[in-house]
Amino acid sequence: MPFIKTPLKDAAESQTVPDGLYELLCGEATIHHNERSGKDSVMIPIAITDPPDDVSNPSDIMHFLPLLREDDSEKGRAFKLVLQARFLVAFNIPFEDNGFDTDDISGAGGKVAVTTDTDDNDVPRNVLNLPELETE
Repeated sequence: MPFIKTPLKDAAESQTVPDGLYELLCGEATIHHNERSGKDSVMIPIAITDPPDDVSNPSDIMHFLPLLREDDSEKGRAFKLVLQARFLVAFNIPFEDNGFDTDDISGAGGKVAVTTDTDDNDVPRNVLNLPELETE
């Protein structure tokens, strides 16, 4: 097998940012099918555009927006709708009473709270802490 020339000296692990408010930018949204649960969601990579000076390579946030299913309970359906609306409002993404266009997500931005959590393998990651919807 031939030698593969690649700049391995430049390899750097991404880093989480401390809890706080950050300017965020959404990447391209795609439909994600979870093999374990069988449920679909909208998967959105989100870049942190203003990390602290000591975080040179901030990890993207992978946000999953749940989609409604026919077998959702009334309570489950209501909760998913709130999660969708919180995300759309926080990132100033247009929507109508009957839905939203995933093409409007890419390039959307906002100043949103980010917190630190761990994934299923205890690896630290950042997650969104979306504000509650305003009540009228």
